[in-house]
Amino acid sequence: MKRITPTAALTALLFIFLLGAFSCRKSVMGDAKTYFLSGERYYKQMMYEEAMVEYKKAIEEKPSFAPAHLGMGKCLYSLGRFDEAIKEYKKAMDLDPKNGEIMAEVALVYIERGLDEEGLMMLEKARDLDPDNVKVYMYMGAYHIKEKEYAKAIEDFLAAARKDKKSVEPLIRLSLLYSQAENPSYINGNLAEKYALKAMELSPENPMVLDALAAAHFAKGEYDLALAKEKEALKLSPENTLLKEHLAKYELTVKGTAEEHNIEGARLLEEGNYSAAAEEFKMAVTLDPTFSDGYYNLGKVYSQLGNYPEAEANYQKAIELSPDDARYHYNLAIVYSRTNELEKSEQEYLYALNIDPYYDKAYNNLGVLYVKMEKYEEALTQFKKAFDIKPKSNYKVNIDMVKKKLGSDVETPESPAPMDSDIEQF
Repeated sequence: MKRITPTAALTALLFIFLLGAFSCRKSVMGDAKTYFLSGERYYKQMMYEEAMVEYKKAIEEKPSFAPAHLGMGKCLYSLGRFDEAIKEYKKAMDLDPKNGEIMAEVALVYIERGLDEEGLMMLEKARDLDPDNVKVYMYMGAYHIKEKEYAKAIEDFLAAARKDKKSVEPLIRLSLLYSQAENPSYINGNLAEKYALKAMELSPENPMVLDALAAAHFAKGEYDLALAKEKEALKLSPENTLLKEHLAKYELTVKGTAEEHNIEGARLLEEGNYSAAAEEFKMAVTLDPTFSDGYYNLGKVYSQLGNYPEAEANYQKAIELSPDDARYHYNLAIVYSRTNELEKSEQEYLYALNIDPYYDKAYNNLGVLYVKMEKYEEALTQFKKAFDIKPKSNYKVNIDMVKKKLGSDVETPESPAPMDSDIEQF
């Protein structure tokens, strides 16, 4: 029998100890990663409380595991617990100071809390560390949406999609931008559907992809399809409060009448909430395609936003349905005036006045139009008609200004009341 020397025995024991330590380390790391991946699955389903339980287990197994702290931060942020989120993000950054993904997450918190300068600087730093960091482009897009710079946001999300062709997130963001932008000029249901379907090719069982597709159908006025897709999404993520809110919204839409949506849209328009107002008016005309006032009000929204082609199209549709409503011709005339189609504008004002001979605003605006056309005598006539109908008005200012151009005596006008937003001046 071969004799084992003390040195050999000590070496063997040391080897066993190191092997055990390595196995223990591997086991701890393996458990931490398992918990972390479980947390990630919950996070993607927006089940933040459940995700936090798993991230916490990962941290208990390995306190220096930066991705788990990042996951905790994202959950806390999503739950509105911003101060706690920042603490977790800072822990993650301390553990992994050159991690561009962590920097991007912290930058998003800064941006959404109004610390734009700090957030943008951090995004630039994250981009310097990793030029292909998709989250940098995603969060730059989020910043531009916040600033209502939709064209720039679209560029950011497209760049993110090019950087990572397997990621659904940029496609979801693009789809939602085209279905939910606060500026109705960017609402495009067909493009929203296109990007949602592209995302679905990559992840057909993703509840957030189905949610985006539902929003696209909603933007197109396909309310029954929106309901069906949102229900599918909720089956995949039954505790998701956001999906529940969207489903309730679509169910309410189907129940509402055209007149109810029109009234709500008018209230929102008065508040200056153009995107929500446009959505209500679109619902009204979808529920009742012969509802001329819905198209008229949509025209007013687009006119306020300076989107004159869409404004013209909706006013024309309103006139097609109700040709004897003076308001429709009057507002279409304003659009033509602002796009410098002066003869068309004149024709629409005359249509409005033929329908309603006491329409003082139309006389005034026609006078302004004649000033643009350098027809000062005709302008003076129209201003006087407006003033005769409404003597306590601002029309006296226009009369005096035209008289001055014609070299006539001008009286000092009394202090006029402010003009309505659709009464034009020169």
